[in-house]
Amino acid sequence: MSFKGAIVESSDNVTYTDNVKKTLAKFDEVDGFITNLQTDYDGIKTYLTKLLDLKSRGFKVHNSIARLQFQLEQTQVSITSLGTQKKNRLNLLKIDILELAENVLDKRLIIDDKERTRVDEFRESLGEYRSKDTVSFDDVCKLVTISLEHMRDLHADINKFDAQIQEAQVFADRNYDIGDLMGDLEQQKSNLQEHYKLHLDLFAKMSIKHLLRTAKYIEQLQTEADKIRNATKEDVEVEGDTTVPAAEENVAESETDDVNAV
Repeated sequence: MSFKGAIVESSDNVTYTDNVKKTLAKFDEVDGFITNLQTDYDGIKTYLTKLLDLKSRGFKVHNSIARLQFQLEQTQVSITSLGTQKKNRLNLLKIDILELAENVLDKRLIIDDKERTRVDEFRESLGEYRSKDTVSFDDVCKLVTISLEHMRDLHADINKFDAQIQEAQVFADRNYDIGDLMGDLEQQKSNLQEHYKLHLDLFAKMSIKHLLRTAKYIEQLQTEADKIRNATKEDVEVEGDTTVPAAEENVAESETDDVNAV
């Protein structure tokens, strides 16, 4: 997995880009869990069908059927929930990148109509990604590339002050009454440098947050997978069981924690 743009190679952005790559790689593990659970589901369903046939022929398999039906339901709940959680977590990553990228645009130095058009096009592009309901890995990679381009342009803005400061010095030496123009420009340049450094830090911290959150999520999935496989060890009612499965409760709690964390 790679992102486009020369600035990606800069050490300034390596924490951000590396952690996003690691986060997306961990999301690949979610697909592995879903595949394994689907295999389990198919196997359980096949054997359950056989037991139902044995029941119709008079064999005493009622208890085993009840257990397998419960395990089958639990497995389906997990398959559905994993897909939903993956979608939600990718969307949270998308939103965080979008918001930081938009903040960078707000700090840009607009020196002419050409630059104004460029910034407006970036905003339009970000708006298109914000309106998407379903986020893919490719979408996230493109957003990272766009955000890096914003940061590259912001860094380039810093150097635009040098020529203006030098010109102001020339006219100051000619005794033109320009006040503290050089000082004002130096201060504006310094502020822009601070904004650049701040956003480097914000992008890095955001990527670390998502990596740690996703790693914890994978650990929870492993725990839930183990619970599902061991579900038949617990006594279940043949009919009328209205208890919310533990795995489903944990999924709901996990989603609530993620929303609150953001």
